[in-house]
Amino acid sequence: MFGQEAAARYAALIRQAIADFADDPASPSVRRIGSMRQGKTLLRYDLVSSRDKVPPDVGRVATPRHFIVGRLDQDCELLRVLFIAHDRMKPDNVLRRSRRSDIKDD
Repeated sequence: MFGQEAAARYAALIRQAIADFADDPASPSVRRIGSMRQGKTLLRYDLVSSRDKVPPDVGRVATPRHFIVGRLDQDCELLRVLFIAHDRMKPDNVLRRSRRSDIKDD
């Protein structure tokens, strides 16, 4: 249905979104989700926020429906991406999954 070209566009969008999220985790487009846990807050960044920054030769994703869930580590200097979720995922499931994904691997 979507094909390899669409997959390449979406992959480029995900790369761009991760870069944008990491560059400015205090951006107004980054939202806090859930309550603070062990001194850390989960953050959400919607892929649609980076849609216009993907190089034009790659192409544009018309309606991205995913978001990145992450948190800041090491005195708020390192973004740890926990997972990418679909916008129809229930908030409780996002929090539950983020807790499972947030494994201490330091």
